[in-house]
Amino acid sequence: MNRALVRFLYSTYPEFNASDLKTFADDLFKSELQKDSVKFVEYGSIDIQPYIEEMKQEESKTGKISKKDIASARPTASKDPKEPEREKIREIELDINPAQVE
Repeated sequence: MNRALVRFLYSTYPEFNASDLKTFADDLFKSELQKDSVKFVEYGSIDIQPYIEEMKQEESKTGKISKKDIASARPTASKDPKEPEREKIREIELDINPAQVE
């Protein structure tokens, strides 16, 4: 959707600048961005260890197999030994300004 919008804006308005759009969007959604930043800090401070322990206890009671156990039980003969194992990583840049959080 971003590409389509930028393509449209460049074709309709030749003097369009992508940084102008970013500035406009930042100004338009300023209060929402600040609220989300505060929520991210709040959610990041939650101690999840009790929830993890509870999930482990429930898992042991129900006998369910975790994704980790399933992955280790899969046969590896079909994998190419030359190909390195890939790890999925999702990174989110929050760009939190400490002055906005207080």
